[in-house]
Amino acid sequence: MGGHYYCYIKSREDGKWYNFNDTSVSEIQPDEITKTFGDKFSSGGGTAYLLKYRQYNPNDVENPLIVDESIIPAYLKSEIDEETEKLIKEQLDIEEKVMSLKLKVYHEDEVKTITIRKNETLRDACIKIMEEFNIKDVEVKNFRLRAYDGLLKAKL
Repeated sequence: MGGHYYCYIKSREDGKWYNFNDTSVSEIQPDEITKTFGDKFSSGGGTAYLLKYRQYNPNDVENPLIVDESIIPAYLKSEIDEETEKLIKEQLDIEEKVMSLKLKVYHEDEVKTITIRKNETLRDACIKIMEEFNIKDVEVKNFRLRAYDGLLKAKL
């Protein structure tokens, strides 16, 4: 009992615009679209929003999806950039959590939690542990790690 929705669709087959309005479909001229969705109606009121969809096939080299950035308002570019940065940071945080391994390492009377990346070698982990505990009098090849109650224990 309220509101009215319709859409304009440009046919890829014949290149013409069509108005889909409730139960009817009719051809429409492109300038009629801009009259409806311009800056202001002739009465001075605001206009409805316009949402454009375009079918896109990434394999269609004759019809690439290219948007001229000059038509995108600065405030929208800024919002897109902020949202993109936020998503990238979230992805990097997730990757860091997935790729990190926290080890509780005991050496003599010290206990430290050391974070290593899962793609590091055991040698890299040993070097990192030796640096954390300031172990300098042992060669890496003679440094050993062993499990201790489900934890790793540095052992000389």
